[in-house]
Amino acid sequence: MRLVRHPAFNLILGIVISIVAYTLFGWVPLFEQIELNTLDVRYRRRPPIETDPTLGTIDIDMATIDLAGSWPVPRNMYAELMRVLEDYDARLMAVDIFFPDPSPLTVSPEQVAEARRLVGGEGMPHALESLLADMARGDDEAMAEAMRDTQMTVLSQTFSVASPQEYPDTISIDLKTRTLAETAMRAAHVDALALAEAFSLPYDAPDGRNDTVARGFFVEPPDPRFLEHAVGLGFAQILYDVDGTVRRYPLFLQYDGRLYPSVGMMVVSLVTGVPLSAMEIVPGSHVLIPSSRRPGMAGASGKGDIRIPVDRMLSMDTNWAGDYLGTFTHFPAALLLEFRADDLVRARIRAYGSDTAALLTEGMEAITGEVVRRRLLKQVRAEGMVRDLLLARLVELARQEDPLGKSDFLDAFVSEDDAETRNALGSIWDQVADNERMLELLRTDADMDTAELVEAVGRSPVHGTVRHYAAERLRFALKRGDDPDESCRPLYFFPPVELTTGPGEEVRRLSPLDLRDKVLFVGLTATGTHDFNPMPFSARYPMVGLHVNAANTILTGQFIRSPPAWVSFLIVLLCAVVMAIAGLRLHPLLAVGMAIVLMGGYVGAGQLFFNHRALWLPMAAPMVALVAAYLAIVVHNFLAERHEKAKVRHAFSKYVSASVVKQVLEDPDMLQLGGERRTMTVFFSDLKGFTTISETVPPEDMVGLLNEYLDHMSRIIFRYDGTLDKYEGDGIVAFWNAPVEQEDHAYLSCCAALDSVRDLDTVLRPKWLAEGKPDLTVRIGLNTGQMVVGNMGSMDRMEYSVMGDAVNLGARLEPANKAFGTAIMMSDGTRELVAGRIVDRELGTIRVKGRQQRVRAYEVVGRTGETTPGQERLMEVYRDGLEHYRARRWEDAIDAFRAALALDSEDGPSKAYLKRCKEFLSVPPDSDWDGGFVMEDV
Repeated sequence: MRLVRHPAFNLILGIVISIVAYTLFGWVPLFEQIELNTLDVRYRRRPPIETDPTLGTIDIDMATIDLAGSWPVPRNMYAELMRVLEDYDARLMAVDIFFPDPSPLTVSPEQVAEARRLVGGEGMPHALESLLADMARGDDEAMAEAMRDTQMTVLSQTFSVASPQEYPDTISIDLKTRTLAETAMRAAHVDALALAEAFSLPYDAPDGRNDTVARGFFVEPPDPRFLEHAVGLGFAQILYDVDGTVRRYPLFLQYDGRLYPSVGMMVVSLVTGVPLSAMEIVPGSHVLIPSSRRPGMAGASGKGDIRIPVDRMLSMDTNWAGDYLGTFTHFPAALLLEFRADDLVRARIRAYGSDTAALLTEGMEAITGEVVRRRLLKQVRAEGMVRDLLLARLVELARQEDPLGKSDFLDAFVSEDDAETRNALGSIWDQVADNERMLELLRTDADMDTAELVEAVGRSPVHGTVRHYAAERLRFALKRGDDPDESCRPLYFFPPVELTTGPGEEVRRLSPLDLRDKVLFVGLTATGTHDFNPMPFSARYPMVGLHVNAANTILTGQFIRSPPAWVSFLIVLLCAVVMAIAGLRLHPLLAVGMAIVLMGGYVGAGQLFFNHRALWLPMAAPMVALVAAYLAIVVHNFLAERHEKAKVRHAFSKYVSASVVKQVLEDPDMLQLGGERRTMTVFFSDLKGFTTISETVPPEDMVGLLNEYLDHMSRIIFRYDGTLDKYEGDGIVAFWNAPVEQEDHAYLSCCAALDSVRDLDTVLRPKWLAEGKPDLTVRIGLNTGQMVVGNMGSMDRMEYSVMGDAVNLGARLEPANKAFGTAIMMSDGTRELVAGRIVDRELGTIRVKGRQQRVRAYEVVGRTGETTPGQERLMEVYRDGLEHYRARRWEDAIDAFRAALALDSEDGPSKAYLKRCKEFLSVPPDSDWDGGFVMEDV
């Protein structure tokens, strides 16, 4: 073979490598995933980006679900959220939760009418009348009324999207759409769809392949009672990349000849004031929002066009701002409901006027009951809020009707011995007095600076944070045109709530005033709920944040852009060709240094372009092309040297021994009882290859051999007080710890298994081989766990047996021996009970057929004290290999397992892991690989 050494060869080699690398990373999912992972790294290493201060979320967290008592939360809670947002001048509330069907009405109007009749009709107390009215009005009606009154809600709908794999052409999608429209749509569904069209655009999609804008073949719009009052509607579908991570955001989706916007796109349309019909939509190029206004943006003024780069699916790359808690403002829904409760309690207290007797006798209980019934607060918190505001009202009335001083007031209400209550009531007096003075000054000048206002009021024992918040709350009411006497009293305010957010655990204070001008997305953030997915900054990210990040990407114009395909290919080509040419001309060490410099420089440049220009340069393909070019040159040089050495070997071998030639040529650097559930141990054994062998042996011989085997094995089981369950051909099923309880049942089963293998190898097999009978080996599976044991069967035929998931696992462990070349396998449940008495060897985690949960399996080696030094040394070397394997150090693991096989060439586990390591060395596992074995056939 003649090896070429010429610059043209290196140039061609570089071009070929660049073409291969570009193709792999552009079209093969596994390689595409690598590039996406490099993008995630760039996200995480980037400094913070600009975020629109008006954007945020309302989190349906565990506290909210606990307050509601269940999931889904009652819809009246969404109504309360809308009310509090309206009261504090929020702009929009986009709900990333679906409401396709009516919610159940727990009490009918007829039942309420009957209740009124039974308890006295017109003479009912106001609190009871209010309770019955709330019960008669369903949660849906409350939500629809709130939507109608507030005019700020964007709803979500969901589509069944036609994947190109299932529906390769548009004709099949249209047929499916018509079929479902005729067979699966209820009347309310049809009405809702007619209303939903108002939030869509006509779209004349070309017929042909299903490879452009995603198509839905079925849609579930919200209940029409809600939709008729919505200001917007969008879908909440999520796009996943090949690795299951969310990085892209769909802006539109087509259904039945119309384009429907996503929730984020609908919100952008409302915020910018540009209707969907005015936008220019070009798949594969852009979505243009002309003359848009962007209120709330720092530094934004006037109007301007927003040009969103999109792919042919009308989706864009989401410019993630960061982790969930560290970006944007997140209002727990329970906190907003507390704000709502605060306003409601004030209003109810004001309704009593100066009637302190009624306020004290029935007011606290009635108001607390209403707050709890409307699911705004829990009982204890509601009682505390009502008590404090009721006391503040008493302070106000005392100051208005009788000019008592603070000390006289406290003496009139609280004993001098009750210092704690006197201090609490005194603090309320101080704040009420402080706020009344601030209100008097603000009525004359609502624009007075807060610091100046506080200074004008003078020194006060009230905390500075509370004073500043009270001033802003009163100013907000006055500027809004509200009379604080009708909207704020009692003039006692709770301090802003402090929440810990972000990776640095920064403390953020939130008050109702923070809702002003906010555009908020409502969604699930409760731990354990379904709406979490991986994104560049987190493996579990609440997907309500996706819509916020998408809207922020558009409103701030911080779009992730990629260079044209030809530029990307040119980058890959340059990296490969430069390295290939340099590898020919430079010393190997210099070539390595150049490769490192080129890689470091390109990686740094790629990060800088991403940080400052949001430009996503290809990273994986150029790096792989560069490394591949260098390795190709190294391999080429190696083959050339090997060719030269072969010539030397051929010449020298005529004069010296082969060992001398080898030393001359070697590179020294290369060295280198009945229905009872109890914890039991089950035993499954089976003869390896028995079925195949039985086809070649006369039946009478096979029966004799099998009977001899089963008799011998059964005696062993009985020797260790096991219960023989059944024979299944050549298989044996036995168990321990029933019917008689056995404290050491797991140990007894291990002893039986060890003796079974020993006697087969030392007694039966030699005898059979001498008689010319087949050579057979046994596999045994042991598992300990909860099982049901008892008499099972019909009235005529019953068997004392076991059943349960733990039994099934034991049955799976027996054939699982095959994968590891072992004779006895036990689960971790068995191992826990025999630790210190049985020597075992970990085989790893396995997932058997029918079970999603992985099981850690072990080989039963022998009784403690009976293993040989050779076995102990083998297990020590094997354990080292297993550590390397789990740490993905494939080459170290291969060395260790080879060392183990050098000690015992027939060691099955070492063979199994050596094979697997070699496979992973060629094709590494996914990033979420956990080191386990999946047994699909057992």
